Amino acid sequence: MGMAMRHHRLNYILVGFFVIAMIGVAFGSFMLLSGQARDSDQYYVVMDNVADVKFGTQVRYEGYAIGQVENISPFADKGRMRFKLDVSVLADWRIPDNSVARIGSTNFLAAKTIDIAAGDSAAALKPGVMITSAPMRDMFVMMANLAEEFSQVGRGSLRPLIDDIGKMVFRIGDAFESDLSKLTTSLNVIVSRVEGRSSNILDRVESAAQRLDDSSAGLKHLLSGKNIAVIDGAIVDIGETLSNFATISQKLKTAEEKLEMTLAHINDLVGGNRHTVDKALTDARYTLRTISRNIDSIMQNVDVTSRNLNEFSREIRQNPSMLLGGSNPREVSPASVNFRGLEQ
Repeated sequence: MGMAMRHHRLNYILVGFFVIAMIGVAFGSFMLLSGQARDSDQYYVVMDNVADVKFGTQVRYEGYAIGQVENISPFADKGRMRFKLDVSVLADWRIPDNSVARIGSTNFLAAKTIDIAAGDSAAALKPGVMITSAPMRDMFVMMANLAEEFSQVGRGSLRPLIDDIGKMVFRIGDAFESDLSKLTTSLNVIVSRVEGRSSNILDRVESAAQRLDDSSAGLKHLLSGKNIAVIDGAIVDIGETLSNFATISQKLKTAEEKLEMTLAHINDLVGGNRHTVDKALTDARYTLRTISRNIDSIMQNVDVTSRNLNEFSREIRQNPSMLLGGSNPREVSPASVNFRGLEQ
């Protein structure tokens, strides 16, 4: 009985070691398949905005995938929040020290990535140092900045120009009123001198003066304060309208040029990725057709395999020594035991 117990204990120990070894092999395979077992170098990037960036976001060098984002840590810097991105890249991957990292994507529907634009420096960054960052290039952000620039131009340039034109119009009106007053004074002096020289001239001058008085009355009525205000407002409106037309024309021309450039970039982007999208769709259709044709046989094999594993586990639970090639233990009936006890 002692030898049998030691034999069973040894079998259990060997089975335990075998199970532990299988668990280690499975864990190692999982690490290899997940790509975590590869050697990598660590760097970090500091950015002001990390929209759509998270753990596992791909890091690319000139479009080639070399690593991923491992951690994002916010920190305060000069009264605002900034973000530190810890990234891991392939070991011994050379990155020039003047390279620039920014958030980007290959198209509108693609996930965000950390794109590293290679620099032209002969010196390479050492692992653990910071990679220089730059703001991401986003068409919507550029359009918002353009609108802000237009608003600043309107506040800083157009409004002072309109104020200067208004002041100039008021100065012109004051000068015109001053010159008219001087002209009236001169005419009165001339009339006085002519009246003293000749009555005939006086009669004629009186007639002319009467007509001049009538004209002056009409001119005075024409140049009344209300009419001058209306004329000043009309001049200001005309100047403002002309200035607005010129500004709008220039803005429309600039916006048209930028819109043409944007459409050209979009056309190049869509045209450049058309073959890639078509190939991806073709591969996906081929994969789905293959899976559809073989799904019945695959599920049947999975069912058979699961039954075999169930049967195998049942046999192992009943007799663990089968893993080492041993035979089933001999069964002893209770009657034989009692009989031997009676004989003793």
